[in-house]
Amino acid sequence: MLAFFTRSPAKQRVASVAPKAAQLQSTTRPKSTTQRKQLSSESSQSPPKSKIYTKTGDQGTSSLFNLQREKKNAPHFEALGNTDELNANIGAAAEMCSKDVEQVLKQRLEQIQSRLFDIGSHIATPLSTSSSKYTERTGFDDGNITEVESWIDEFDKEIPPLQNFILPSGGPLACQLHITRAVCRRAERSLIPLLENQDINSAAFKYLNRLSDFFFVAARYVAFKENRSETIWKKRLDRSSSSTSSK
Repeated sequence: MLAFFTRSPAKQRVASVAPKAAQLQSTTRPKSTTQRKQLSSESSQSPPKSKIYTKTGDQGTSSLFNLQREKKNAPHFEALGNTDELNANIGAAAEMCSKDVEQVLKQRLEQIQSRLFDIGSHIATPLSTSSSKYTERTGFDDGNITEVESWIDEFDKEIPPLQNFILPSGGPLACQLHITRAVCRRAERSLIPLLENQDINSAAFKYLNRLSDFFFVAARYVAFKENRSETIWKKRLDRSSSSTSSK
């Protein structure tokens, strides 16, 4: 006891703190291997996921990238929906590219999918109502158009010239590309009101126009590479002339 009281003040503070620290350490340290594993698992877990549904659109409106709320049937969302449907059809076509000769096409389809996401951002940021803080992040330039045009020319050089109107045909992948072309045309038409209102630039509109040409050529390219025949359109004979000739 005498020795304790004769210690210096600093040593006395250490002596009094040490038992408390040891006690705290003993209560916080996992006592078993199971506890240590549990704590390790908890520390390595990802942050909780956010819910897919927000319920903010239950009244028929939704928000654009610039935080502007519009009715879900507004031209911007009509264009976004058509672009999304186009992207989904391209994904289906890309998954059908199984042969070696189709791998270049698959890479280009996947690249187009990413560019359509860029166009979606561009559509969701109306130029007429968005500040530069938003528009600077969602631009779309003419270089994307030039790239698609080079792809069209490359595929077109490898296929025979078109002598007749053809029907969507040429095998499953070619038909899927024709479906994609038709959806692309609709997406392009839905951009016209936005273009007229100067909510998008002309490059985004031109890009979709070139894409429909690309899908047409790509469908013919696939049919040719797979050695599949394309169905030629046959005009129906006039019924009156047909009945007359049979008499």
